[in-house]
Amino acid sequence: MFDTKCVHHKMNLKSRFFDFPYVLNTLSIKAKALKLSLMRGSYPYDYFKKSIHPVNIPPFTLSFKNTYTSLLYLDSDKAERLHTGNKSVTQEIIIGLVKYNDLISDHTNTDDQLLNYVDNIQEKALETDDSLLFYFNLPYDRFDLVNSYSSGIVQGKMASLCIRCYNRRNNKKYLNWAKKSLISAWSPISEGGLNRTIENQMNWVEEYPSPKPSMVLNGFLFYIIGLAEYLCFDSDKEIVHIFESCLVTVLAWMPKYKLDNGLLYSMYRWNLCNVHYTGIMKYQFDHLFELTNIPLFKEYAEYTNQLTNWNTFNRIIKKDRNTQKIIQRTDHLK
Repeated sequence: MFDTKCVHHKMNLKSRFFDFPYVLNTLSIKAKALKLSLMRGSYPYDYFKKSIHPVNIPPFTLSFKNTYTSLLYLDSDKAERLHTGNKSVTQEIIIGLVKYNDLISDHTNTDDQLLNYVDNIQEKALETDDSLLFYFNLPYDRFDLVNSYSSGIVQGKMASLCIRCYNRRNNKKYLNWAKKSLISAWSPISEGGLNRTIENQMNWVEEYPSPKPSMVLNGFLFYIIGLAEYLCFDSDKEIVHIFESCLVTVLAWMPKYKLDNGLLYSMYRWNLCNVHYTGIMKYQFDHLFELTNIPLFKEYAEYTNQLTNWNTFNRIIKKDRNTQKIIQRTDHLK
């Protein structure tokens, strides 16, 4: 139940240090971060919180797309090559989603292979009658985590993977696992979950359950994707409530992440996303727009597309081998 291979494992960045556009971009965003910190204080959440108010959810229609769009920049061979050696459950879930994409596009995998793969992942979770949680048992100083903890991004991606298994075989075991993954993350942090109540009684499911709000945007969005995809198959009232609560929060806060020619990674520090992270999030915003048809997600897909130097992004994917790299959610990816 405890994954001792940390979800934010340090990456081998050697190849990136020899990529001049990447290094130049890194220096630029570090300088911006320092300037923001000096001008606005060290903690973005405190700077923004009084200006945030709940918003009305725009009209939306949920529409499930078989492909997991957020990971379309990978295929099974590339994902396996990037994740050699012992894998964390985070990596295994990502590979499972990529395997599913390949299964439906070119049939390189079979249903049985995928289902067996997901069954093995599920065995690594702590499961109760109404909860399915994965734990990580390694400190992470950047978010002041010292004990074992779970992660909203993992819970959301696991739900999306299980939903796809349910879509293939109509086995309600997988739909049940998906719901448990989502519900258990919605429990308050004080009770072992990942749900944090923030300003104006809004809620944010944390990627990292830090001592104070960290609000990693990428992690929360993956959880929201899991909620939306679940509701494409089951109109469970509890999931509907969670999904709408999360939409209110993320739509209210997203404009604060959009800086002049940059995108803030979290509300914990003034760290801006680097080229590989803006590329990843472009796919993620595309995914959310496909699911919901909410215009703000399309706007952010276009914005991150413009921010991303795609030649550099593609070189990084190709060069960074035998690491956990860009497809692993970590704030080393900024």
